[in-house]
Amino acid sequence: YFNYLTKMGCKAGKPEEGAQSESTGTAQAKKSAGSPEKHKDHDSPFERTKIEQGDIVYWSKEEMFDLIVEKVEKKGDTAQVLTLKNLTGDLIPDVSDKDVVKFRGPQLHIEDLKKGAELEFKCQNPPDQSVERGVIQSRTSSEVCLKLPDTYGRHSQQWVSREDIYVLYVIVFNGRKLKNMDMGFKNKSDPYVKVVLNNPESKAPKQELRTSTINDNLDPDWNQDFRFLYCQSVESLTFEVWDEDVHFGTKSDDLLGQAVLKKDQWEGEKGFCGNLPLTDRNGGSIKGGEDSTVRVRVKIFEPQEGGGLVEEIAQKGDPICKCT
Repeated sequence: YFNYLTKMGCKAGKPEEGAQSESTGTAQAKKSAGSPEKHKDHDSPFERTKIEQGDIVYWSKEEMFDLIVEKVEKKGDTAQVLTLKNLTGDLIPDVSDKDVVKFRGPQLHIEDLKKGAELEFKCQNPPDQSVERGVIQSRTSSEVCLKLPDTYGRHSQQWVSREDIYVLYVIVFNGRKLKNMDMGFKNKSDPYVKVVLNNPESKAPKQELRTSTINDNLDPDWNQDFRFLYCQSVESLTFEVWDEDVHFGTKSDDLLGQAVLKKDQWEGEKGFCGNLPLTDRNGGSIKGGEDSTVRVRVKIFEPQEGGGLVEEIAQKGDPICKCT
């Protein structure tokens, strides 16, 4: 799959060192921040964004994921007609841009590879091709230097291509019928979602990512994607929906509900896509938000077979491992 994205010239495949993730946003991110060229179409559930060749999109009409934009044609002043390509190379012509939403895709970006994070990778030395585990010590634009378990020796380390790493890919689409926590005339909750990877065996810092905040909206559309470094010891994902608030200069956010998705629900070729009912911390019903849900997609992307095509990026740093 990663070979396929690279050959297609996918724009998600060339991050710059220190680039800010479009997916994770920041703690103060708002709906309008950093979103040029977007406008709402009355026939579409999505904010329409300018689509370009090589983009990764989701086609809502047919519930098809991970499509690559092969061709873009203009139709009128703002509309676009797309030709899409699926993973098997089949072309899908005459798709309206109002029926797709653009994502960064499952290919790892440099900001996803944080020092100290634990991951699993496929050893590309045939015929073994075993699954190994390590902790990130340093990185370049296309590789990471891993500290291996002590069983390999006290200072064992190895450089691994991004394309050989297991990725848990998560999309947060929307929330519906959320509880209103804000008082006052026409005030509504300002929701965001925190996605937490639950891996009780890991000694590395917990992986947590979050969407941007959408102000005054009980039916928000986030349409943001995330990439987690995956290990077999991961047990579940928790989707926490919060109302962002500031009281007298002190941040005090309110939990609107949460949903836990266990590993056996996303394992398999298709992964998971659907609506999750929100509950309180104890799994009980939410007063005032009994029907609230969050819609997500979760899928494991395994490393490509036969060795990774390491994407060379201009001015890549000299891969000298500095770990000890």
